[in-house]
Amino acid sequence: MTDDERRGIEWECAQNTVRFYNRLDGARGAEAAALFAEDGVWYKMNSDDGHVGRTAIARYVDNVRQRGNPDVPEADRRVFHLVCNLEVQVIDATSAEVRANTVVIPGSRGSDGSAGWTQGVSAIFPTVELHKRTAEGWKIASKRTELAMRVRAPG
Repeated sequence: MTDDERRGIEWECAQNTVRFYNRLDGARGAEAAALFAEDGVWYKMNSDDGHVGRTAIARYVDNVRQRGNPDVPEADRRVFHLVCNLEVQVIDATSAEVRANTVVIPGSRGSDGSAGWTQGVSAIFPTVELHKRTAEGWKIASKRTELAMRVRAPG
């Protein structure tokens, strides 16, 4: 494999990860699920159980706002995932591993279209994804997220 081929794989896989979180934040399930392989698995946090296949992943993403802060109307709930320390390790021409830390920032949009609010970071999740080359291009084969830190309330 040439350096250019390796860099191309790194770019594609890194973009899949970033695109996934952008679609998750927008509760765009079908678009998020399309970044996974047909048989892809998004493991539940700290678990060996997961959402298997694009249909299950899309359904979970589409309902992300239902799991948010009950003090905020569901339509106004927002969360941003800040992906950082992203690193891609190309294993071979058909597989790669992506590691990143995800900082979760929940809040609410302004009901009248104005800027919303947040009370800051709520948690940090290291993520490990395995990507594979498919007939559709590079796709996420599996995604695992572990809780590393949860922000403690003041006091």
